[in-house]
Amino acid sequence: MSHLLALFVWYGYSRPKWVIVLEVLKVSVNRISINLLGRVFTVSCPEGEEANLQAVAANLDDIMQQIRQRTHIHNREELAVMAALQLGYELSKEKNRNESLQNEMEQRILLLQNTLEQALVEHTRKAE
Repeated sequence: MSHLLALFVWYGYSRPKWVIVLEVLKVSVNRISINLLGRVFTVSCPEGEEANLQAVAANLDDIMQQIRQRTHIHNREELAVMAALQLGYELSKEKNRNESLQNEMEQRILLLQNTLEQALVEHTRKAE
């Protein structure tokens, strides 16, 4: 299955004069089955990403089972909400960590640039 993008060219407020169909994004999509708490779901997945999606589903299933064991909640919807909150929290922590590391790297780059500029100025003075 592939997706096509249709581009309608409008002139004024009348009907389109031309219809141009562009094959802008051709993505093959496969359907795969994932298992969450013993229930099988069939979902669409871009070609080549099947293993990644299966791994994500397995991780989600593990998290939901752990929450069920800790809390004794058996309602799938509640377990899904709790798992979503946990994953959202973990994602937020990682984003903050990455932002902190990025800021630290930017500071180090600035320090390195300043050090190099200062060394070049000193070298130029000595050469004169």
